[in-house]
Amino acid sequence: MPLLALTIKQPFASAIIVGTKTIENRTWSPPTALVGKWFAIHAASDRRDHPGWARVGHLWRPPDDLPRGAILGLVRLVAVHPPGQHQTPWSLPDCFGWELADPEIWDPVMATGRLGLWRV
Repeated sequence: MPLLALTIKQPFASAIIVGTKTIENRTWSPPTALVGKWFAIHAASDRRDHPGWARVGHLWRPPDDLPRGAILGLVRLVAVHPPGQHQTPWSLPDCFGWELADPEIWDPVMATGRLGLWRV
């Protein structure tokens, strides 16, 4: 399987890659073949932070200058929880909870992201 990436707005992308945020919320389930595999976390180039950060910002204090428009590293998808089946402060009840583990931080690699999973 080729290396796939998922583009995520800041500061959520950085919270994932440092290991603080272990659930990624999506309205769609990833391919079954991705469970147990590594994929890249790409920080969106958007200069505005994700509006949902206000709800969970107390869980992690990000540095002032977060990388954007770059691959930040890898994480492993360990499980996928159906909507409403996983409860963490990061979980949203109407989304699939992608459970992430073992983040590997890279020096940022500039890249253009895309919607959904995309090939690096």
